[in-house]
Amino acid sequence: MEFTSNWTKEDNYKYRSLIKEHKSIDEIISIMGLDKLKYKPNGSYSYGGILKNFGQFLNEIKYTEKWTEINLQIHKSKYFNGDNYEFYFKTDSENDYVFEFVYYNEIVGPFIGYNLYNLSFTTKKQKELSDKIIDNNIKTNTYEKITDLNESHEIFKRLIYLFKHFHNYYGKIQKAIYVIGETTNPQKINYYKNSIKSSFDNVVEIKGKSSINLGNDVYYYEIL
Repeated sequence: MEFTSNWTKEDNYKYRSLIKEHKSIDEIISIMGLDKLKYKPNGSYSYGGILKNFGQFLNEIKYTEKWTEINLQIHKSKYFNGDNYEFYFKTDSENDYVFEFVYYNEIVGPFIGYNLYNLSFTTKKQKELSDKIIDNNIKTNTYEKITDLNESHEIFKRLIYLFKHFHNYYGKIQKAIYVIGETTNPQKINYYKNSIKSSFDNVVEIKGKSSINLGNDVYYYEIL
């Protein structure tokens, strides 16, 4: 096996040790982190004598919520008659993140006139940096940059908790529709999509046009 800086001999030894301890794949992900495991050579894992593909597993995995202490900041939208919600939270490693629900109304697509919330999350540091940038492309790239903090598994669980909290306390009464824009980063899009689909059973996904995503398609989510 050829080792790299992203998957070292020590990483491989740790992974093999966890397999020998009969840890479940969910436990292995929790211990080693999704961002680490994606660099495993050949992108697969062996468990119970069955060889499976990590990429397929990560798309199919179901997450449960993790209680999260919230620092909620609510701001009036600059452009629409509604509020933006910023959920600041910490991970077990004391890293700071923010999960944002940005309000807007649509003029194209299947949900004209509805209360829409564009979803996004990033580290607190990256948000603060992007807020100071004027150029939209640089601003977006700064905000969407993937970290190497190896805590994706935990973040998924916390996003589910935060999404449920927002919908139950704010979104449901507004009959809100949630929006995720297509980007060049499918990994982060899947974060958003899976957090929504894992939060509620009765989720309807519709792909359509939007005025907010530079001409690209978006995914609309309605909770029935």
